Amino acid sequence: MIKTKNMILIVLYCISTHAFANSIDLGTAYYVDTDYEDFNAHVSCSQHPFGTEAGGYYTCSVYYPDDETHNDKFYNACKSSSPVVAGDSYRGQNCSYTVKTYYDPVDKQHRPTSRVCVTTLWTQDVFTSTVPIDKGTVIEESCVMPPPPPGSIVCSTTDVTVDHGTLTAEEYNGNSATGTGQISCTGGDATVDLSLTPSTIDLSNGTQSKLTLANQQAEETAELKENDPYPFTVTSTLSAAGPVPGGEFHGSTVIIVTVE
Repeated sequence: MIKTKNMILIVLYCISTHAFANSIDLGTAYYVDTDYEDFNAHVSCSQHPFGTEAGGYYTCSVYYPDDETHNDKFYNACKSSSPVVAGDSYRGQNCSYTVKTYYDPVDKQHRPTSRVCVTTLWTQDVFTSTVPIDKGTVIEESCVMPPPPPGSIVCSTTDVTVDHGTLTAEEYNGNSATGTGQISCTGGDATVDLSLTPSTIDLSNGTQSKLTLANQQAEETAELKENDPYPFTVTSTLSAAGPVPGGEFHGSTVIIVTVE
């Protein structure tokens, strides 16, 4: 059994607009040991146009959310922090950063803990090299797994955007909208598990969205034929505990796609 994981970004908006998303491209490993690989990754933190906290700093950072040896800190990938004042927008950063991922030489696959994320991070104080995980606020993130070993079944996915359109305060609670994506596999047929992580997300206006797949659950299993794209649907249902503020709102999560 070969297991790999891919992540796709889901972005929610209240009106039609262009998505701002971070990205990380690992490329090809330049150094391979018996149990790990090094990648000269290209990381990009996009412009963040939605306003900022009062003061503090923005940094384009990297972290390993599932790895017990790394998950206690963020790493300053672009070696700088951008000071901001209330109302500013972050202009984004691009840079190269060495990413180390761990490999299981027995099963010939990357460990699930090798997931790596690039984040737009806000901190109260200037961020030099590393910062503890509880001292930063993630504004935007995108995650990848290392490419699977040669000969593996490889599945690729498309991003999903869910657009709720323009809503009045009275229409907000319970409003649902859908977005669609596709998964396709090469190298053979595959059983694919989709999982929304998390399935309930906090939006930028203080409300929430509950996300479900076609079966109204946060998980779905599909049987894919080689080179035959499989469509899937993500539904967002909005909820607010109090008055709904006006203006844009946004949020994001990932679908973890496990190929068995």
